Amino acid sequence: MANSNYLFFLQIACLIILLSLSPSSAHTKSRKSMAPAPGPAPVSQVDYKGCFSKVYAFGGSYTDTGNAYLMGGFQSFIGKIFSMNPFGSTGHRQCNGRLVIDYLCDALSMPPLSPYKDSSSNFSNGANFAIAGSTALSSDFFSRFNIGSPGSLMWKSNPESFQTQIDWFHKFVAEKECMHNSNMAISTSRSSQNLVETPGLNQVVLPSLSLDETIEQIIGGFGWSLFMQAILVSIPSFFDAQQTFISIYADAEPKWHCSTFDTTCNSSSNICQLPKSAWSWDEPSHNTIISEWGLECASSFITGLPASSFFIGSLIGGFTLATLGDFCLGRKNLLYLSCLIMSVTALMTAFSTNIWMYSSLRFVSGLGRASIITCSLILLTERVGKRWRGQLGMTAFFSYSLGLLSLPAIAYLNRGSSWRHLYLCTSIPAISYNIIAYFFVYESPRWLLMQGRDKEAIAILRRIASIEEDGLCNSYLQQW
Repeated sequence: MANSNYLFFLQIACLIILLSLSPSSAHTKSRKSMAPAPGPAPVSQVDYKGCFSKVYAFGGSYTDTGNAYLMGGFQSFIGKIFSMNPFGSTGHRQCNGRLVIDYLCDALSMPPLSPYKDSSSNFSNGANFAIAGSTALSSDFFSRFNIGSPGSLMWKSNPESFQTQIDWFHKFVAEKECMHNSNMAISTSRSSQNLVETPGLNQVVLPSLSLDETIEQIIGGFGWSLFMQAILVSIPSFFDAQQTFISIYADAEPKWHCSTFDTTCNSSSNICQLPKSAWSWDEPSHNTIISEWGLECASSFITGLPASSFFIGSLIGGFTLATLGDFCLGRKNLLYLSCLIMSVTALMTAFSTNIWMYSSLRFVSGLGRASIITCSLILLTERVGKRWRGQLGMTAFFSYSLGLLSLPAIAYLNRGSSWRHLYLCTSIPAISYNIIAYFFVYESPRWLLMQGRDKEAIAILRRIASIEEDGLCNSYLQQW
């Protein structure tokens, strides 16, 4: 009991000290005790009076003009202290002077900003949504982990989340502004899509309608247009899988058998130690690159060079091409450029004359295919909201699996023929698809909006949207 009384009086003492050292009081005393120092040369000031008709404020105790008090968030005697503020008739501030928002209203020749919870105000000059002690954390976070200040010396309840202020603002717009057809311009950063609290500063970025919400509101459900787009965008992954694993068949070392009754020749013999006349390939000599170019006795470095070149190209392409999609090419252009590079070099590979030319073309092919699966995923998921993002993302992997399964079938149909036919059968359809599908696939509207190409983004959203009213589409997109 003694400890609790001691803690209570200690809190009282701290509160008195804080109130006596408040910024406005200290500023007043310093002005009385110090002679005015010579200031810098006067500069011309811009008069903003009459430029703005409304002010909307968000924040914490530095901005709150009475919301926390009117919500009953303070202990009774603390509320009485704040009501003694000289500006108490226009709200209850957590200081003994004016706030920055008060000076701002003075500079604009506007009356003090009324708190949103003051039902007696008409809010003709705007509203103050700030709540003292607000945090970017959710309100139930404090109760769930038993942290916070309910029942303490000053506070009666847990801190409010900044989301509360956003909800108030949306409700205010719907009830007060939209009913009177008022025009409001809300400036928000395009990149601000989440509440972010800076540690120690309690600083929050307040978003408007997020890009995800905008896309979901316009497109609505998953329609046939989006389904066809998903199919077209996923097909490059099909060809990617074929070119990735084609070396299993084209670069394989074929089986051989003894062609004479020489006792020195048997299936366990080293083929390189046998005379050429003592053995022969089971399949035609042009079946793989090993048999066609006589690489059966070459080092593992030479025989493994094509596959290594392909994956080295993929590694380099992943670093170089990925940045182009974000800054200049866009998702669609990079996807089809990558697929075209891969398929054209695959076609050229069919006409290789030696292992060095073959390996070089495989390197370029790997360089091109590096961004295919990534661009497919991004292009699939950026044109829909969160609801369908997971399902559409899986279509790229499904297409990749189909391409992987199709390769053995193509190789089986080409058994006994040259490895060159395998490259022709996989590259020609890929090139044809690239040329045709490019004109039917839409660019990512998100990327276009971020690049400032709003008209193109709106045109694409109208094509794939499930709504009919163009006015609704414009109303959602005008903020971007």
